[in-house]
Amino acid sequence: MHAQIAAAASEHGDIGKGQDLTSSVRPDCLAERLVRGAPPLPTFERPFPDALRNLMYRELRYTKLPRALRFRDRLSMAVGCELRPPFLDHRLLAYEFALPAEDRILRGVTKALLREAAARLLPDAVRLASKRSVQTPQREWFRGALAAWVRTQLDHASFWDRGWVDRTRAMEALDRFTRGEGDNSFFLWQWIDLDRWASKYLDPAPA
Repeated sequence: MHAQIAAAASEHGDIGKGQDLTSSVRPDCLAERLVRGAPPLPTFERPFPDALRNLMYRELRYTKLPRALRFRDRLSMAVGCELRPPFLDHRLLAYEFALPAEDRILRGVTKALLREAAARLLPDAVRLASKRSVQTPQREWFRGALAAWVRTQLDHASFWDRGWVDRTRAMEALDRFTRGEGDNSFFLWQWIDLDRWASKYLDPAPA
């Protein structure tokens, strides 16, 4: 747990990566000219002496929270719903940053203080449960019902002819993912999105 935190909180540790700290961009599959020409990764201030609070600060101010709030606002407003994520009061955040590390992660269990506070309100099966992400089951779809669709979207000449993604390495990555290796499926979605964007905005219109 602590090694993962230190890795994620390093200068560029979790930028452009999934929750398992694997790349969502897969530069190993991109054309070398794109990798060489990529802008440098952003650097973030680390005002605290420990890796955990520096990671919390970066996710709160720059990366995960702004992204989550933006997505949730768009999704909720698109259907006319008011959505209010909990635990965003500035006094609560100040209190949380002042806590010692063991009140956040205790014997490998995250959110230790919150789980303890909920002991009188929730059964252990709920308050001690592992974190479950609230997101579409994209990984399961891409390995199951949409596996053939993903392969059809990617493995066609016009996609490879763009010269942005190396066909051999990309198809090997797709094969490994389909066999069940790794949990990060975002690189596949990004490739499909990239091809659709290019088809719409770069390819000549049909006569």
